Amino acid sequence: MQKISLQEALPTAELLEELRAIEQEALPHERWDLELWQAFLLRRNCLLFTAVGGFALVALAPGEAELIKIAVRPEARRQGLGSALLNAAIEALQKRRIEQLFLEVRASNQAARNLYESLNFQRVGIRKDYYKTPREDALVYQIKL
Repeated sequence: MQKISLQEALPTAELLEELRAIEQEALPHERWDLELWQAFLLRRNCLLFTAVGGFALVALAPGEAELIKIAVRPEARRQGLGSALLNAAIEALQKRRIEQLFLEVRASNQAARNLYESLNFQRVGIRKDYYKTPREDALVYQIKL
């Protein structure tokens, strides 16, 4: 089982480059520039979970949270890393008394949808043309914690 770490401090430049490398491999059409990464990481209301080959970034709001980004390197997929990252996030959110977690996923991303549904996320909506490259709807999922 992979060791999942909750980053309590701002990531080092080295870790940030590793996150961006994972993102490049796992989410090439949804890459962030360095400034956007820094903007999210500097916010005190974000949680960053890391593991060898993957990460998850969660934004907090009163009573709820949103999975902003989850990425697993292609060679590390189908080995439980995505589930481990999400379970670590859910556990951390429950300790913070967060009541629900939301996320958006490409309608065509059946593997991710299967993962979320296996963890008891429920589809609660759709965002038309949410993704731009390529243009696609996002499905909104929620889990009550």
